[in-house]
Amino acid sequence: MNILIEGGNLNSIAEGTRNIALSYAKKFKERGHNVVVLTKQIDRIRNKRYGKFEIIDGIKFYRWFNYEDKLYNFLVERNGKVGRFLYKVCRIMSYWGFYRTYTKITKKEKIEVMNIFVKGFRPRVYLKFLDMFSNFPIIMTLLGDPEFNMRKYNLKKEFSNLDLIIIPSKTIYNHLKKFGVEGTRNIPYGIDTKKFKPIKKSNRKIKRIYCSRYYNHLPEVLRALEKVSKETEFELILEKKVRDDLKKYGFDEKFLGKIAKRVEYIGYLKDINKFLGEVDLVIDLHNEGKFLTCASPPAKILEAMATGKVVLSTNVSEISEFITDGKNGFLAEKNSSEEIYRKIKGAMESKGDIGRKARETILKNFDLNKSVIIYEKIYKELIKNENSDNT
Repeated sequence: MNILIEGGNLNSIAEGTRNIALSYAKKFKERGHNVVVLTKQIDRIRNKRYGKFEIIDGIKFYRWFNYEDKLYNFLVERNGKVGRFLYKVCRIMSYWGFYRTYTKITKKEKIEVMNIFVKGFRPRVYLKFLDMFSNFPIIMTLLGDPEFNMRKYNLKKEFSNLDLIIIPSKTIYNHLKKFGVEGTRNIPYGIDTKKFKPIKKSNRKIKRIYCSRYYNHLPEVLRALEKVSKETEFELILEKKVRDDLKKYGFDEKFLGKIAKRVEYIGYLKDINKFLGEVDLVIDLHNEGKFLTCASPPAKILEAMATGKVVLSTNVSEISEFITDGKNGFLAEKNSSEEIYRKIKGAMESKGDIGRKARETILKNFDLNKSVIIYEKIYKELIKNENSDNT
């Protein structure tokens, strides 16, 4: 099959949420399909400008220019009406670039099916455009964030131009059903379990805690870790951006130095599996009572579980779909310092069964190889139906 993957800000070195689409593209390529990726030109991680076409791992990457996102703050927030007008002009130029690139790809590559991987919603005009200029099935894998445009759009109409909507999260799937959205299927996305796998542990005695995500709950996390530090030593791993949040909430790096044996700051990682192999506990918290603002399920959590790591997250419906507290991970009922402390303590005292069961969960429900086979069957079925409709 000739498959077109559209992934918004996808780039060749992306990890996490954006890497979901790339993992499917690579797996389709391995299975003998011609795979083309359509994405924006600007690489948000390294600010590197690419040409409009290149081949990476046998996959063709086409890009259209997309400068308006880079200029948004300068044009709209600083220059009022004039800036907003210029921003709209840039967007029109971007859409024109997309149209030219899209029509070129579909003809040159003889595309048979298109799969859009997206976290939120796309405007109806965009989906209508695809429907008008495409003679092949269009599928959307909706990775999350159903609240994103909910106040602005009629959900039932928004998706009317799609042949199928694949929704990995049961929570989001059921939620969209309430709005009368049709043509949906609940299919979990997959993780590359050969890439993300347990590696041999070192002989270190001090546990390493990776605080992946916390949103506005950093003070609660730090107070919980402060309490943990009075009972046991640990090393703390944080992302570099936490430095700004420390000041925002009245903390500093000296405070971290007091509660942790060692503090490490990380940025872009080339080998996430190796990094996770050196971690004992992954803390990935989310806001209570709201839909997740990342991929659902979160890629970071699934990758950690695939490597057999203990994960502590928040007990929201999208997370509790695949984590059972105390069995294959830990869930905080609320993001209070006392509750987080209690769960961290339980996680650090837990035995290897938690990590083993976490990996078993991924192998059973989130294996990329199994998921790709399901996608292939769907593609072939939709292509067959499309061809019969055109004859």
